[in-house]
Amino acid sequence: ARKILVLDPKKRPSAFQVLKELDEYRTKRRILEAEKVAMVSQKVSQLDLDKVSFVISGDLVSRKGLSVDTVWLETFVRNLISAKDPKALDYLTSIQYIAAKAFAGGLHALLRELVDAAAVLALPPGALKTVEGARRFVGKHLTVLDKPPMPSAVFQLAIQEPADSPVCRGAAEFSQHFAAVEWRNKQQEIGACVMRLDFDKEARGVAFSPDGELLASASGNVVILSDRVTGELKGTLRGHSNYVRSVAWNHDGSLLASGSDDGTVRLWTPDGQEKGTLKGTVASWQGLDPETKELAAKVKNGGGGRAHRTR
Repeated sequence: ARKILVLDPKKRPSAFQVLKELDEYRTKRRILEAEKVAMVSQKVSQLDLDKVSFVISGDLVSRKGLSVDTVWLETFVRNLISAKDPKALDYLTSIQYIAAKAFAGGLHALLRELVDAAAVLALPPGALKTVEGARRFVGKHLTVLDKPPMPSAVFQLAIQEPADSPVCRGAAEFSQHFAAVEWRNKQQEIGACVMRLDFDKEARGVAFSPDGELLASASGNVVILSDRVTGELKGTLRGHSNYVRSVAWNHDGSLLASGSDDGTVRLWTPDGQEKGTLKGTVASWQGLDPETKELAAKVKNGGGGRAHRTR
């Protein structure tokens, strides 16, 4: 916003007076922005567990007799985001909404909502930080929230978040519903971890597709394709008979190469079709040739080594 000063020619202010008034105006703007963020946080904490639209019956914390409106959960907040309605933030950063989405199996959709909200809604920096905090909370606990070891796990994990975060404050309001345990020296800043993906076997290699939409992970004898934003499983590439140790994409993401201890480098399309096989155990990836747009892999045969190239 800009301020227009209408000046009386007969009462021309000094440069000092103009600068002083502009400084006062900027100070008022900063105060208003801070109050706006505080109001948003207050609204989030005021969501009443017994009155929220998505809970039909039962207790959201203990999950006893719990029934939720899955259609509401799938569409209401998504429509708010599409309409660029900032009210979406009240739900997205509410521990009740997160718990309901977890119960309904909608965590992947929730992560997409959080990312879209940050991109679409005109949010001040403080509100953006709140959205990012909620996204990282869901992402780093994705597996546990999806299949919680105990009914109140969503609320217990939220208690471990920074004390000033909406999810922590929200969970604290319902601490009498479960045996809450809070670390005394817990971290008070948003952690660096955005998402954690758990596989049956250890991950030995990972690679993002050139468009940043897919993550390829070498785990055991397979390659797992996951959505970069939501963590949702997009495909499992099977064909190797031993550990897969490395993965790499070509220049446009239309081809993925995987190198395995079975002595082969296999080429795949993102939809799981195998396009070819190179013989030899991968020693290292040579990367993409920017001139020929070819993917090069250095493979070992016995004690020697040679390079294969394929489009």
